[in-house]
Amino acid sequence: MRNGLIAITTALSVLGGGLMAAEIDSPVIHNYNYFAAGYGFLSDIADSDIDAHGVVGDFSFEEGGLLIGVDGGYFWATDTGDADVNLWNVKPRLGYVARLMENHLNIIPNVAGEWSGIEVDDPLFGSGSDDTWSIFPGVGLSYAFNNRIALNGSYAWGYNFDSEEDDHFFTAGGKFAVFERVGLAVNGLFRQDFGFTGITATVEFHY
Repeated sequence: MRNGLIAITTALSVLGGGLMAAEIDSPVIHNYNYFAAGYGFLSDIADSDIDAHGVVGDFSFEEGGLLIGVDGGYFWATDTGDADVNLWNVKPRLGYVARLMENHLNIIPNVAGEWSGIEVDDPLFGSGSDDTWSIFPGVGLSYAFNNRIALNGSYAWGYNFDSEEDDHFFTAGGKFAVFERVGLAVNGLFRQDFGFTGITATVEFHY
């Protein structure tokens, strides 16, 4: 999947040479100053036949190429019988935005930490909770066709400090400028060990 992401980016870069008319200067596309909120779906969590729906949020700030942000979500699991199972995560991140090809192509090396947990309330077995810490160094890519639409993807290597397990994580999606400072972002989530793991759809308010 990592080679596929590189191939897609290369193809977009080559094709983009004939599509570019002007530098990207949109208040939404390739503007990383925003806060966002929306819907998140988790599919077949850890190969358990359990799905979850929830709310997700994101805050991002960029100054001089330095990118600081935090995102997270709270999810309600389904297909759990009489038990209530909730999952949550908070992920701060730090990166750098390299703007290439008149800002049509952005490459963003970054590192994120994640604090995540699970809460279970079962009428038969009682209540319990657990949390864990992980780290995610990686890179993000975004290609803007114009000031209205961009496609993006990312790769990260994730390591869980508690289980001492690692995996490879990918996203693929796009962003559309709906209004002057409002964007819609949709991203599919993938994990090497489990394949498709979910999707997020958020409304971004840029400043």
